[in-house]
Amino acid sequence: MPTAPRGVRNNNPGNIDFHARNNWVGQVGIETGVSNPRFARFDSMENGIRALGKLLQTYFARGQNTVMKIIGGAGPGKPGWAPPSENDTASYAAAVARALGVGVNDRINVRDPGTLQKLTEAIIRHENGGLAGVTLAQIREGVSRALGGAAVPTPAPSAPGNSGATFPCPHCAGSITVAPG
Repeated sequence: MPTAPRGVRNNNPGNIDFHARNNWVGQVGIETGVSNPRFARFDSMENGIRALGKLLQTYFARGQNTVMKIIGGAGPGKPGWAPPSENDTASYAAAVARALGVGVNDRINVRDPGTLQKLTEAIIRHENGGLAGVTLAQIREGVSRALGGAAVPTPAPSAPGNSGATFPCPHCAGSITVAPG
C-alpha cells in the first residue's frame, strides 16, 4: 500500500515549515518519522488547512495579490509560498493560476471565500500530487476557519489533475507578520 504524501501524513497539506514561535491553532509540533524533519504537524486536516488559509491572507494583506506574487514572492520581506530556491516557481504559479481560471499576474482577492478555497485546493494538489485523500469538505471547513467562520460556497467538482506578531516565514529565511490565532 502506498504511503500518503508527507503533507497529508502531517495534516499539513500546504507543507508549512515548523517554527516553534508559530502558535497555530491545532499545531502539535514538528513532523516525526523522517530523516530531516521540517514541516509542522497539526491535530486535524482542517486546522492544517486553516493555517494555510491564514498564511495566504497574510500574503494578500501585504500586497501579494496575484498568483505569481503569492507563489513566488514579491521582493524583500515578501517571500512567497514556493520560492525559486526550492521550486520551479513559474510552473507552480502557472498550475495554480490555471486552477483558478486566471493569469499568473491577474489580481485575485483571497478574502473572497470561493477564491481562497480554489487557491487552497490548487496548492494542496500541487504540494501533494493531487488531493491524496484530502476531501473538499475538509478544504471548505479549513478555509471557513481561516476566514473566522465565514460560509464557503460548495464548488462544482474540481477537474482532476494537477495580535500582529512577527514570525519566520514558513518557506524561506524571511519573516512575516501574521494575525494571532
